[in-house]
Amino acid sequence: MAVRVRVPLAAQNEIFIIMKRNQFSQLILLFLLTAVCLVSCGPGKGKFRLTGHLLHINQGQLLVYSPDGAIEGMDTIQIQGGRFEYNKPIEEDGILVLVFPNFSEHPVFVTSGASIEVEADASHLKEMKVTGTDDNELMSAFRQQTATASPPEIRRLSKQFIHDHPESRVGLWLVRKYFIATPQPDYREAAALLEVMTAKQGKDVYLSRLRQQLQPLMATAVGASLPSFTVKTLDGRTVSSATLAKATQAVIYVWSSWNFDSQDLQRSLHYQQRGNPQMAVLGICVDGDVSQARQILKRDTIPFPTVCDGRMFETPVLRQLGLTTIPDKIVLRHGKIVKE
Repeated sequence: MAVRVRVPLAAQNEIFIIMKRNQFSQLILLFLLTAVCLVSCGPGKGKFRLTGHLLHINQGQLLVYSPDGAIEGMDTIQIQGGRFEYNKPIEEDGILVLVFPNFSEHPVFVTSGASIEVEADASHLKEMKVTGTDDNELMSAFRQQTATASPPEIRRLSKQFIHDHPESRVGLWLVRKYFIATPQPDYREAAALLEVMTAKQGKDVYLSRLRQQLQPLMATAVGASLPSFTVKTLDGRTVSSATLAKATQAVIYVWSSWNFDSQDLQRSLHYQQRGNPQMAVLGICVDGDVSQARQILKRDTIPFPTVCDGRMFETPVLRQLGLTTIPDKIVLRHGKIVKE
């Protein structure tokens, strides 16, 4: 026999309130779980997310560019409260270079769908930690290992790293940084290390490009003649290698608006040319914003011709001459390349 239990109206109301509270709690829990999922999940295929926490930098901006074309041109990242976030579409794995307010450059390796985190103390950027991909964690470990190492020791450790991790894109940065784009390059060693990586990485576009860049670099060795080229400058002039070769002394240099050392070099060359009007000078600016280059030339009253096409390191004459760093230069006397 069924037993009916009468529940007082007040108790019914209390039960209803409890049920509503439970439903509300479940909704809150569902919202929190969704939020956590959205935060923890990656940015999705074809994109990457870069976030950072910086000590001793409360506000400011970072400049960012890519030597291998992962992003186009120069971009900026705003820092607020010591933190930043940068989201960008990407089709293939690549290298971003973060340029800090002190103009030091540090690589970050990006992949489609990756969430990458940067932790750094602005006073100890050599110990910057980047997580989110294997390459970034390898690079972070290399930074820690070489934070207090001398340049020769860094080269030795770079070589060892590439032999230990020939499949890693970190090796591409190390070859470029310590064997090619350096005041004392070692092109022969660079070529050998690129061969080691080619055996593991195959037809990587940037790897192939670095190998191609070595050919003009070797062609611009001391004692060689200047490779043939013709360029249009910002003021509409045409300058060729033949014109520069006719001068008793000539200098081709690379500069940018974000590199103070290169601008110091530019001003120094201007001062030298005042005392030696026969010296021919050609500047190559790697700014993505042509108007920025014009402003600096006007501000410093730089008279000599300057090439700036907004293509940054993809400027064709840079690749012809094997110029890969900032500042960089080639010095000629009587048409022959000399060591400065």
